[in-house]
Amino acid sequence: MDLGGNDITDVGTLAAETIDAENLGFDGFEVDQVVTDVLDSEATAAGALQSDSLSVEGWNVIDASNYGYPGDRSGGDIMELFREFPNSVFVLPEGEYSVQSELNWTSPNDGYDQLQVIGKPHARLVVDDQNVDHFAWLGNSRGGAFDRLSLQNLTLVVDGRNGYDAGWGRFWVDDTVQNRNLKLEGQRAHRLEEGGKFGYFCCMTDPAGMGIHQNIDMPDGDIPSVQSDNTAIGIGAEPSHVGTNLWLGCYLENWWGNGYYVKDGTGRNVLVGCEARNCGNANIRIGYSDVVIACRSVWDDPRGVDEIRQGVCFDADEANGTAVVGLRIIKETGENATARMRAEARSATYRDVYIENQTDQRSLQVTGTGSNPEQGILALDGVRIIDGGDGSINTAALRIDRENVHLSNVSIDCINEDSYRAALQIQSGSARITNSRLAAHGPSYAVILGTQSGRAEIDRATFNDTEVTQGFYLYGNDDQIDSLEIRDCDLREVGDVFPAYSPDDDAVNLTRGVWRDNLGYLGETEWGSGGASAQSMNVAPSSTGGSWANVADYGAVGDGEADDTDAFRRALADSRRVFVPEPEAGYYLTDTLELDGHVLAGESAESVTLGFDLGEASKPVGIEVVDTSTVRDLGVMSGRSRWNLGAPWSGLRANGAHEVTTERLAVRGFEYGLHLLAREEAIENGQYGIANVVDCVEGVRLEATEGGRVDGNAFSGGRIGISSARASEADALDRETYGVNFHNETWSAMTDNTFVTPAIDGVEVGARCTGRYNTFVGARCSDMRGEELGIVFDDDGPSQPRYNNVF
Repeated sequence: MDLGGNDITDVGTLAAETIDAENLGFDGFEVDQVVTDVLDSEATAAGALQSDSLSVEGWNVIDASNYGYPGDRSGGDIMELFREFPNSVFVLPEGEYSVQSELNWTSPNDGYDQLQVIGKPHARLVVDDQNVDHFAWLGNSRGGAFDRLSLQNLTLVVDGRNGYDAGWGRFWVDDTVQNRNLKLEGQRAHRLEEGGKFGYFCCMTDPAGMGIHQNIDMPDGDIPSVQSDNTAIGIGAEPSHVGTNLWLGCYLENWWGNGYYVKDGTGRNVLVGCEARNCGNANIRIGYSDVVIACRSVWDDPRGVDEIRQGVCFDADEANGTAVVGLRIIKETGENATARMRAEARSATYRDVYIENQTDQRSLQVTGTGSNPEQGILALDGVRIIDGGDGSINTAALRIDRENVHLSNVSIDCINEDSYRAALQIQSGSARITNSRLAAHGPSYAVILGTQSGRAEIDRATFNDTEVTQGFYLYGNDDQIDSLEIRDCDLREVGDVFPAYSPDDDAVNLTRGVWRDNLGYLGETEWGSGGASAQSMNVAPSSTGGSWANVADYGAVGDGEADDTDAFRRALADSRRVFVPEPEAGYYLTDTLELDGHVLAGESAESVTLGFDLGEASKPVGIEVVDTSTVRDLGVMSGRSRWNLGAPWSGLRANGAHEVTTERLAVRGFEYGLHLLAREEAIENGQYGIANVVDCVEGVRLEATEGGRVDGNAFSGGRIGISSARASEADALDRETYGVNFHNETWSAMTDNTFVTPAIDGVEVGARCTGRYNTFVGARCSDMRGEELGIVFDDDGPSQPRYNNVF
């Protein structure tokens, strides 16, 4: 991906041309439009950074050809020129320059804190001394950071096997880094020569620091090794990184210590259009709050574990507040797992990820801290897995070993017809699967439920392959799953839904089960001695069967006139799971519905509407969530034709509640559509799937008061907008309208919240962000009515754009 002499502001166009579905080989797999939007926005951000920071104005410009360096490696050590004129811009005309020493400016007392080296149009730096371990070591991790750095259009030439083993170096920088079109040519030999550990390393040591690393190309890697402690790492950042690194179009191959090793530090690393191939330990390894967009990871090295260090294609390590969009993984060979995803405390989102695994290793493993129910939500949306394993090493393509995993629109195909590989194994923890497809083409089970799995909820899933004869395999007789809910699934091609491996391995601990509106054969299998039999499972939700309460059984009429409030409240009092069937007209409610550990589910947001007339209500809220709850497939509407801004109503309010989940939620006509309110406490780890929020003064309002915090919540999809008539009403009331509004007393009260592909229209401000480390991915703002368009931040202070991310 050679960008040549192109200006950095062209990165969006260039990357969009280079990183498209065809070149990535997605073979019909749809890459979300968000990728294009991301690249366009990054081009704007990169252009703004360049114009504001690194330029030749005010700098001492040194042309190397005027100081005895003609570009043929004569003239001596080019590093002497850099040391002679500190804090300068060095222009190297096309040619080769000898590197016989290192730049080691590690302290501000050295008098060196800025450096620009530019090849015009491109220059080669040839390592000619075996004592050179790196091109430069700038700053240090203990507060002695460099100010600004720019290296452009340069190749560093090494020959590790002959003793010339070096990397670009390590950089600790406070303000800005703008490095582009850098190549490391020649194979390293770190194991033999112990040159620099990293091919390229950078930490931004100020939270406001921004590093742009564009087209860092290191295809020759390190000599092979089966060990990890003496092998080089391609690209790295470590715990002292607290700012933002943006990696654009970088390429790594055959780095046996790791490829992209950016998992450490509280800062953010954003990888856009990057690729790694055959790197030991992990091709790509990310961590806290990192973002990966339209990247590619490949393992196709045929050598075995006794010849080279094996690697994972993708590893998200302690991935809290992490977002991965459009990642493609291809694994043809290798003796290590394909991908691992871990999220210990806060939410992580993986969207439009494609995994093709032709080995017997597991395609994807999702882990956390065992059965800890306080873990945040790890969401997989639009993930597609093609698995060719035979089950001899791992029994399932996807294995889950953590609480609170949500799979939506996931497709898993185990394509080996002779394989005993299941599509999904929930070994421990809990999982919710919706709108997904699970297919095991061989004589295996579709889903394996392990000895420590606590809950499994499966909605609208399809098990569709004629070779699948087994459905859910439940095993273990001591510490086994106790809750299994299967709703609206297509099981017609499954011969035996609940096979018992042996009498002792029956479902002895299953005490709660829901079986509703499924297509397919249940059989005569008894569901163990825990109390739930096939007969009791095979009923629609009602007050007399299963664990669901149907509001119709409690007297809800749904004609839009009769007050159904009492029926809803009695159903919520009787069961933690309440079903709302499609009404004749709509449900008329006159007071707040309070959810405390409930699931409130309708048939669909289009056909089930809750109309709230809250004039005499105890609080101005339609649905109030006070503890972990789920609301899905519902429409929530205000019963008023006009707003009352003096006493604003909220459609759905999370009031100090952790881990709230909404799926396909529609809200209309409230002052605050979706309202997260944190007073003294924290609202964390929510997953808010939005169908639409329309005609609200503030579509989504995040509010923190009295020391409260709103952290680590994820919002996905949906339209947030306002009609022209309601917008005119807001004008008359002199009230600004927002798609998303952060309302907080201090900037630190709202961090690590993520909005993925909201479509915002008709309001005055698309999103107003006053927090820190929040991310907007693929937000589309159109028909804005005010002077401030799109997503806006404080002009100064910790909520500047550099402290947040918009892609």
